[in-house]
Parts: sequence; C-alpha cells; structure tokens
Amino acid sequence: MTTRVASLVAGMLAVVAIACGTQTETIEVVKEVVTQVEIPVETIKEVIKEVPVERIIEREVEKVVTRIVEKPVEVIREVPVERVVTEIVEVPVEVIVERIVEKIVPQVTNTEIVKTKIVVATPTAVGQVARVGGTIRIALTGPLGTLDALKTTSQPEIGARHSQETLFDFDENLSPQRTLVDSWTVSDDGLTFTFKLRDGITFNGPVEGRPLTSEIAMNAWRRWLDRDSFGAILDGFIESIETPDDAHFVVTLSEPTGLLLDGFARIGGYTPFIMPPEMNTVAPNDGPGQGDWDTFGGTGPYKLVEWRPGDRIVFAKWDGYKPLTTNTSFLAGKKHAYADIIEGIVVPEAASRIAALETGQLDWIGQVSSDDMARLEANPRVQVVIEGSNNTRIGAWPNHTKGPFSDARVRRALMMAMRNEDALLAYSGNPDLHRQCASLMLCGTRWGGLRTPGDEIYYDPPDIAGAKALIEEAGYAGATVILMTRSGAAPYAQVTREVLEDLGMKVDFQQVDRATYSAGRANPDAFDLFFTGGPVSWGGISPLLNSTLAKGKYWNKYKDPSGKFTEYLEEFARASSDRQDELIVDMQKLFFVDLQYIPYGEVMPVFAGSSRIHGVEIRIISSHSSYVNAWKE
Repeated sequence: MTTRVASLVAGMLAVVAIACGTQTETIEVVKEVVTQVEIPVETIKEVIKEVPVERIIEREVEKVVTRIVEKPVEVIREVPVERVVTEIVEVPVEVIVERIVEKIVPQVTNTEIVKTKIVVATPTAVGQVARVGGTIRIALTGPLGTLDALKTTSQPEIGARHSQETLFDFDENLSPQRTLVDSWTVSDDGLTFTFKLRDGITFNGPVEGRPLTSEIAMNAWRRWLDRDSFGAILDGFIESIETPDDAHFVVTLSEPTGLLLDGFARIGGYTPFIMPPEMNTVAPNDGPGQGDWDTFGGTGPYKLVEWRPGDRIVFAKWDGYKPLTTNTSFLAGKKHAYADIIEGIVVPEAASRIAALETGQLDWIGQVSSDDMARLEANPRVQVVIEGSNNTRIGAWPNHTKGPFSDARVRRALMMAMRNEDALLAYSGNPDLHRQCASLMLCGTRWGGLRTPGDEIYYDPPDIAGAKALIEEAGYAGATVILMTRSGAAPYAQVTREVLEDLGMKVDFQQVDRATYSAGRANPDAFDLFFTGGPVSWGGISPLLNSTLAKGKYWNKYKDPSGKFTEYLEEFARASSDRQDELIVDMQKLFFVDLQYIPYGEVMPVFAGSSRIHGVEIRIISSHSSYVNAWKE
C-alpha cells in the first residue's frame, strides 16, 4: 500500500448500525417495478412457500412463535403521456412475505444479515396514473445563499437535484447505476477504467445546448474530489484522470479499490453533480456565491428560470433534456419530470408552513416536529410520512484516552446496563419515531440489519448485575464520571445518568451551551462521556465515512488496541462488494468488543405534504429531497 493511500485512508475512515428485539426476515418475489406502495391485508389467503432467498441466515433458537403476514404491493406501469390521464390501468403485483420470528430467549448464535429494499415514501396509489403538468410548490425554511452543491450541505440541493445530474446514481439496493455514462470497461489488473459518456447530452444553462464533454465532466468531478471526505479517500487511489476525446474519460488507479463507482454516485455528503465550466473553475470552498444566476446549469430535466433571493426560486421543465430509458429505481433510471414548474418558496416559520400546507398554498413542507403530528394526521388533505432510511443514531461517546471509559470493560458495562428504549423515548417523545438498533450500519440502509454472536449480551438485556461485575473487575466501582451534554441530547443523557447511578458510580452531570460543549469535546480532561447523534452520511453509506470508528480521528479518540479495526477499514476500501459484505461482519463483531461509542438506537424524521402529491423522494436524501418524479393530482 502506498504511503499516500495509507495516510489518507487511515486518516478518514468511517461507519454506523442496526438491531431489534424481534427479528424480521423479508423474502421477496419481485416483478418489474416502477412505483410501489405497501398495503396491509387483513386476511391471509395464500403464503408463498418456495422463494429465492438473497441472504444467509443460520441460527439456533430454543422456541419460536411464527406469524406470517402477506402484503401485496400494487405497482403501476409507466404511461408516457403529456396530458391528464384518468383511466385505470391493470397492474402487476409484488408480494412480500414477512416471517416475524420472536425468540423466547434473545440469543444470537450465528451471523444474521437481512438485505432490505428501501421503501417508497410517497407512492402513487393503486389504480392511479401520474398526472403530467402543473406546478409543485415546496417550502424552503430559509433563503438560498448559493446553488452550488459543493459549497455547503446545510442548504437544500433544490437546484442540483432538478437541474444537474451525476455520472452514476444509486438504485433501490444502493448499487451505483449509470446515468450520464453509457458504458465502461475495466482492465484485467483492475486498475484502468475507461468510460464513455452518453451521446447527445447537453446543458440547460448557463449556455443552453452546450454539449457535455469528458473534459467538462472530469473538471466537475475533480472539484468534488477536492471537496468531499469520501472524495479525499478515493483520491488516494487515483493515479491519473485522462480525457482522450470528448466522449471518453479514463481513470487509472494506483491500486485496486471498490470505491470508484460509489464515488461517482455519492450521496450523504457533498454530491458529485456534473456542473458547467463556469462553476467548475471556482474553488469548491468558495463557490460561485451571488454569481450563481450567471454560472448555474446542468444536464437535468429542469432549468432555472427565476430567482428572487429571500423569496422564491423557480425551475421549469426543459425541453432539451435527454432521459434514460431504464426503469426508475430510487435515484437511478429514467427521470419522469411530470410537473411543468417546481417552485421553492421561502417560509421561515414552522407555523406558517403548516398553515400554508393546510390551505393548499404549499404542496410539500418537508420535515415537521413530532408535536405537530397529531394535528396534521387528523387533516385528510395532508399526508404525514415517517421516514425510516434517514435516521439519526443517538448514543454516548466515551473518552478512550483516560478515565473509567478508557477501559473497554466499563464501556461494555454501560452498554449491558443501558435502558435503550427509555433513552430513545426520552428523546423522540413518540414510540413510533424511534427504533432500537445494534448493528454497525443504520437500520434500513446499506448493510443495515446485521447482528453477530455476542452482541445480544451487551445490547439486548439490560443486565445490571453483569454490568456491576464488569465495573468491579476493571477496578472502577464507585468512580466519578463526567457526563457532558447540550440541551438537545439532555433527555437521553439523563437516562444514562440514572443507569450509571444504578451501577454505583458517581455522576457529575454537566449540561452546557454549544460553545462550551464544542470546546469540551476537544479536552480529554473535560468529559468521560458526551452525547450526540450521527447522520445517515456516516451511518448508512459506508463505514469509511464514520470518523467515530477510525483510530484517533473523532472526539472519542478511539485507540484500536488490536489494530484490527484499522485493518478492516483499509481492506474495505480495496475490497470487492462480496468481500465488503464479509468485512462488515468482522467489524460488527469487533465493534461490540471495543465499543467506540455506545449506540442507543435511531430516531426517525417526520415529513408532511399535501395528500394530492405523489413520488417525492426523501429516502436517505431527505434534507435534499427530489421532486423530479413527483406529480400532483
């Protein structure tokens, strides 16, 4: 391994998690799907007995109770029309059979991996056909300072998601599929990738009709490499990027890696949208800023037609767009662009956004507070969506450098005694808005759903007696621990305090302001535990993006005493997809030995929109929602 690659990979590695008290195996029989919706069926008519299984599940249980529930999922075919269609079309059926296995004695004796498909959030109803035309009005919580998706992740990618595209996009299984690329080849040694762009792709602005060339595409992608954390890891493997002609680009690696196509399709951080030359010449940390109007454009289905900063931004369907013909699958495949106009309107106050939704002035207002759920759910003109693929992992981050939690036995003791459900409920306030999760990657995302032998000892009980024995063995019985938290995490920090006191430890509980909290994490003398949450970017996409797991890279200052976790992450960066599946299992086992942090579970966001709108894409990218395939009744 080259020194350059070793330092980059060792310096930026990352990951996150899943688990439940009951285990759910999903066995799918899938026909062609364009848009799908799950509809529960009250009675059981027939159960599929023999189906192909896409995972390995080997386990021993002393006693099980099995319930089988059949859920047919209605699907509609795509209808290429440019007018309102009211006819009912015949639809194929996707059947999902769920076997819910409830163990009397919770015990994991063998590795379990359940690969799940992410679920459509706002599906087209059965018997309906997408309406073409009209305007979709969405709420923006604040004014847009830039349309450059590489300048900040704190603002919605409303421009990029609708006017720009990436070279590859992730499908339902989070597998990268070609978007602007037509085809590619790989050399026998796995080091040279030659890509061909699709023919006839042009830009919608700032120079409408300008052809996309390999040089423009690679300049945009190089800019992303310089900006994104995942890009920095990948850049350590890249020997050269060449553009021999307008249609082809060649990426040569210094050593094999399985990260290249993921790097073209990246979501969860900075997204590698292909931008016009006017944007590519600006340093990624600077961004075009107020020059966006003169520089902004892309190859996507909508073009920027109006922007009144602080008020609204408007995109219109672009006649020059050249869509794919492959079936739509999450972000991959054909973009339908049903609406004529997508209009973002700045409405800073939450109450005003809700009022505008209820009166029909807005079609989608995005994330809402759990306190507003009951009111919104009671309104038949409103749909409320609990999104399970873009969760926040909450927990406690221990000080690995000194104090009681520098001893792995004390970390395991807290995990063993922790009342995870109480901590989650204290934070979410609603049992429907959280779930327990013990796997390394977020529930419902790539590699999520993993349990390995031994983790149930620490995550599932709680076991106060066993935890006390570990603390006494480590020599920290009755020790004082400093808990540092901000106001947002204080509810579940209080539950942690109670657990530690039940274990006989003395607690110095410090609820501090944001500035003190930020400074305190950097000072190993200021805390023994601090409390925060992790987003899907590091918990659902790749373990390489989770600095919490990397040796000495996050505020917990993980020591990796065996050196194995660093080895796993470095190999993961170079591994094939199959080998990555195996490495995730190894990481999961070691995670519950070292416990870089104490995972309590996941809290799910809530979204609201008109009951008339369908196809809004919020899965994983919820803060940067896409309305490309959305339509309104």
